[in-house]
Amino acid sequence: MHAIRRGVPYSLMYTLFWWLLTGGVAYSWWFGVPIILIATALSLKLDAQDHSPKLTAIPAFFLHFIYKSVGAGVDVAYRTLHPKLPLKPGLVEYPLTLPEGRPRVFLTLLISLLPGTLSADIKDHVLTLHVLDTDEDIAAATRETEQQVARLFGLELNPPRNSKEDRA
Repeated sequence: MHAIRRGVPYSLMYTLFWWLLTGGVAYSWWFGVPIILIATALSLKLDAQDHSPKLTAIPAFFLHFIYKSVGAGVDVAYRTLHPKLPLKPGLVEYPLTLPEGRPRVFLTLLISLLPGTLSADIKDHVLTLHVLDTDEDIAAATRETEQQVARLFGLELNPPRNSKEDRA
């Protein structure tokens, strides 16, 4: 019974992701339901830490995800259709404050789902992102998403590590 209760947030989260990815197309569920069940079972098996999504935080998280996805999608479409193609692609490093494990992995995968960004590498406490415009404030946007992931997992974030302070 305890496993079922722990699995409900995972299954809801995976169901909503599947619905977003497929647009809710009815014929996709024959494949989606087994995938959701397998992903939920794997999540429960890998849940060594108490970093489980909080059921009450899922609606706010999905509103944030939809808002970010639509905004980024409009931005990518604008850049693509603009005659001068205003792009300045490159790599940006972002200092992570989420703990290692599921929340951090979830953030890196989530960022790759958002249009215009791709998680390229993660070493120690630094996430390297490939972005379409290095002049944008990527750190602020990523920090906002990291906060939402922290709320989803019921975590408090520490301030990012500052390499200058670490040396002092």
